[in-house]
Amino acid sequence: MAAAAGIEEGQRLHATYDNEFYPAVVTAVWPHLAAKNRSKKLVKVQFDGWDDEVWVSIDDIKCKKLGLKGEASAAKAEAPKAKAKAKVKAKAKAKAKFVAKKEGEESKKRDPVKFTYFGLWARGPSIALALEHSGIDWVGEFPETWKEMKPTTPWLELPVLEIPGIGTIGHEAAILNYVGWRSKKMLGFGLADYLTSQQLVAEAEDIYKKLGQIKNGQLSEDEVKAFWNDEDPTTHNKNFGIKVYFGLIDKFYTKCNAGEGKFTKSGITVGECKMFTMLHACKMMKDDCFDNNAGVKAFYDHFSKLEKTQLVMNGTGKMPGEFKKYFGA
Repeated sequence: MAAAAGIEEGQRLHATYDNEFYPAVVTAVWPHLAAKNRSKKLVKVQFDGWDDEVWVSIDDIKCKKLGLKGEASAAKAEAPKAKAKAKVKAKAKAKAKFVAKKEGEESKKRDPVKFTYFGLWARGPSIALALEHSGIDWVGEFPETWKEMKPTTPWLELPVLEIPGIGTIGHEAAILNYVGWRSKKMLGFGLADYLTSQQLVAEAEDIYKKLGQIKNGQLSEDEVKAFWNDEDPTTHNKNFGIKVYFGLIDKFYTKCNAGEGKFTKSGITVGECKMFTMLHACKMMKDDCFDNNAGVKAFYDHFSKLEKTQLVMNGTGKMPGEFKKYFGA
């Protein structure tokens, strides 16, 4: 008879409950307890502090005196751990495979996208800035003969971007969003930055429209003066002056609190590219126009000093030359 047969009523030992060992006392033993019956629940125990009694197997008992180590329960306890480890290992392997595949895809040489716009500081610079900062392989060109090119564009206007395997897409916002789709730092790290970027695109577009009205002679001389001087934010937004816009951008900059000269973590999202474009357009018209707006100035100064921004501003990057001043005073 194996040592296990020495289990007797009243004996103190440790037994398992839910794969954990607890102090217990033997309250009953099946008459024919033997080593070959180790897996059968032939021992009744009562756990310390419990009223209920439960049947356990020899392998669910740990007792140094009897040479019992609770082997089955230990195996049960380890099984979930082993399963969890295997799951983590499989997940890590799958991730490594995905990363390798992704890197392999990225390593394949893509044909560059081709950006076309006039040599004017209007709707083109935001896209050139976004492409330059994104790291996307691209080439830029000014149209050689716009009259001949116009019928070939999707919307009979520029800017356009030719994407290998996709075709030509038009409209500034659509192209900016394509750049964001290709590059996380341009889209925004996280939802908050993405929404910040998109709001900057929209607010900058409001400024573009006002400058366009001035450019096209749609505002009277008094309305143009009001645009540059009025600071009343309570008027209808169609009458907002540039100082109201700058004030709103200042507050938004403070709210974002993304760091010196940034609205987002990367500081170069498509929204920031678009906003910088319009701030520079205003500065080209009136050099000191936002000197009294700390947030606006901090952003402009920071963004303008970036190396890739300078390439676009100086015409020394992938465009064939500089974008000249478009909006007049």
